[in-house]
Amino acid sequence: MTEIAIRVVELIPKTSTERMKGGKIAKEIGIDGFAVRKAINEARTCGIPICADKNGYYIASDAKEVEKTINTMRGRIRKMQRAVNGLETWRKHQMQ
Repeated sequence: MTEIAIRVVELIPKTSTERMKGGKIAKEIGIDGFAVRKAINEARTCGIPICADKNGYYIASDAKEVEKTINTMRGRIRKMQRAVNGLETWRKHQMQ
């Protein structure tokens, strides 16, 4: 993992009873929100169970917490796929 991702992970609470907002993480490290999200994605890709809800990020303590985050992410993927489909439809009509 990159040094930034390691620093982000170190800041995230290791319990689901605490949360840390992305903005606070960004301020603590001196990066922007995009860099925080990129670092969290990198850490998740490496297998670190970072979960999130409306109150912020936390490290999961059980599979149920991870499953909830996975379901939320899948919902976002479906919405993004619909947007991609719409753009592809537009492009297809432009090419005719």
